[in-house]
Amino acid sequence: MDEDYNSAVSPSASVVAMPSEKADMIDKINPDKTIEILLHRLMGEENKNGEWTAKPELKKRALTYIGAWDISNLMLSASNLNVSISKTQDDDIRKRVTSMIKTAMIMCLRNWKEYGIKGSDQVYFVREIIMNNTFFTMKMSEGGNMQNMIKGTTTDQHIYHEMSGGGGKSGGFLSGLIRR
Repeated sequence: MDEDYNSAVSPSASVVAMPSEKADMIDKINPDKTIEILLHRLMGEENKNGEWTAKPELKKRALTYIGAWDISNLMLSASNLNVSISKTQDDDIRKRVTSMIKTAMIMCLRNWKEYGIKGSDQVYFVREIIMNNTFFTMKMSEGGNMQNMIKGTTTDQHIYHEMSGGGGKSGGFLSGLIRR
């Protein structure tokens, strides 16, 4: 029975399974999705049944499409998968967050009318969104944490595959126990 199992599950089957599960994990991490949500929320929209619709009661507080687009694009530079899986140090994270906040504040002050900004509270609100989202997205990458987590998942899958007998003709650890 072990020979039938081992011939049915080739070593290449594990190679196909691992990247798939790795891709599933990366899809779940996807910080780009957060930026898309923030874009709509900044415009005063709510997601109902997969469709974004404007909430009339939020119209006075919402940014214009241009303002929400500019702010979300600024955040996208730091809140994307490439940044999440990079290896970043704390000093670099703090410098980047500070720079992004400064840029956002200049953008909001310079384009306040075009962005639909009606008060200083909206500027501070935008500041807080950028600071929190950027800081915590970049913190995920500090010291390669996300890289290590993804590598660890791949290693765990490989070890499990080897132990369950799918790693080669001689069978794995569990296959050896079953044969005995």
